[in-house]
Amino acid sequence: MNNIKEITLQWLREDDWKYQEEPESSIIRAGVGGKNLSFNLVFICEEEKQVFQVVALTQVRIPENFRREVAELMTRINYSLLLGSLKMDMDDGELRYEVAIDVEDGCLTPCMVKRCSLTACCSFDKAFPHLMSIIYGGKTAEEAFLSWKNDRNDEVQMS
Repeated sequence: MNNIKEITLQWLREDDWKYQEEPESSIIRAGVGGKNLSFNLVFICEEEKQVFQVVALTQVRIPENFRREVAELMTRINYSLLLGSLKMDMDDGELRYEVAIDVEDGCLTPCMVKRCSLTACCSFDKAFPHLMSIIYGGKTAEEAFLSWKNDRNDEVQMS
């Protein structure tokens, strides 16, 4: 059986992250500064269920009158993603990006923790300006999605 929390802590220490461990809990927290926003990473290490999850959270809340349009954009983006997903609480407008893996009958490694963490960080940071373009730029979900898609294609061509 994996010791999910210890493997997560191992990667955080090896990669020299600043983090706060909640000793009697399955939670580890870290702050991240991206290109487009600063957010918190929450590592959820469910030993009993053998599930590892990384949640990227921001303090930004989507105003109620924009939530449906932002939700449509998130649905369009999520359909194109291989790992993880954007989520929004429709009641309070909280945004997050989640990546989770079931490691039962497998072996979680520090490299897997790193990949999940980087996926959450990079994907959330890259999507954020497009989410905000609905609120502050007057874009529709479709326009914002095309912009996100173009940015994504530009990255692939540069690689």
